[in-house]
Amino acid sequence: MYETKFCNAIVPRGYSAICKEIIKRKLNLKWRRQVFPPNVTEEIISLMKEAGNIQIGLGIETDNTESLGKMKKNINSEGILKAIKIIKKYKRKTNETFNI
Repeated sequence: MYETKFCNAIVPRGYSAICKEIIKRKLNLKWRRQVFPPNVTEEIISLMKEAGNIQIGLGIETDNTESLGKMKKNINSEGILKAIKIIKKYKRKTNETFNI
């Protein structure tokens, strides 16, 4: 089963609760999830992997810190790179979205 709009309204703390429930119920799901870089933590990515996540989309928007500030995204280039490194550490496939 592949999801496309899995819990879009869930706040970051909800990710871990959902993943823990998938793990607890031993559901055999394969799913993708779009996340915003500040929401990427080792705990969440580890749980997502264990819960069957196969791909993580990153809403990067732009790699220009000044533009990110103007868009009020509350992230900078260093935060984006940190998120990518965490995701790669857990060997998740990624796709990134940018605004042009």
